[in-house]
Amino acid sequence: MPVITYRQALREAMTEEMDRDENVFLMGEEVAEYNGAYKVSEGMLKKYGPGRVIDTPISEAAFSGLGVGAACMGLRPIIEFMSWSFTWVCMDQIANNAANVRYMSGGQYKVPIVFRGGNGIAHQLGATHSHRMESVYARIPGLIVVAPSNPAEAKGLLKSSIRCDDPAPTSPSPSASPTSSAPARTSPSSATAAPSRASSVPPSSTSSTITASTPKSSISAPSAHSTPPPSSTASRRPTAA
Repeated sequence: MPVITYRQALREAMTEEMDRDENVFLMGEEVAEYNGAYKVSEGMLKKYGPGRVIDTPISEAAFSGLGVGAACMGLRPIIEFMSWSFTWVCMDQIANNAANVRYMSGGQYKVPIVFRGGNGIAHQLGATHSHRMESVYARIPGLIVVAPSNPAEAKGLLKSSIRCDDPAPTSPSPSASPTSSAPARTSPSSATAAPSRASSVPPSSTSSTITASTPKSSISAPSAHSTPPPSSTASRRPTAA
């Protein structure tokens, strides 16, 4: 398996799904001309053109709502936020619209939309960029929330989220910048990951780490055994069939 960075894993997931399905497109602030705030979408505008990689105004409420409408009409938008902290201003579109349309329509409408972006603390970006929003959205029925801990999980879970017919907010990084994670091995392009199941690792004989996404620190008893690596989590809430 290839060894790539977190940023590359996210880009591979999006490009592979855009190659696979012409209904998938990317929309958000600076995703096109600037190649993404964290360079996750680097090269995608050149490859797919402005019709499928779309820069938006600084208005999360507007382009989130546009994405929900596009999803209801059969497209599969990936909505990228510079920071999940900014989604407080589009809570209505995510919590009341994206999460509820399929249920409220009795299954007549599907909402295959992905909301993606950096989550949690960042370096010198201040309080308005530092909220960890997965704990908020995991409590909203109708949403699938995923929080991968490494490039392989990030790629597989993002691919599964794009193919899912329910709205899937993803928190693809333990911090606001996905560029800080070390390179790791990823799976082939056909591989996906189940968003409804947390990953598990072999337990240590002296300690266990239970975490969402990647932990900033862990506590373990003195031992020759190493602390087990972090796992990813996913929260599934019921939706209409």
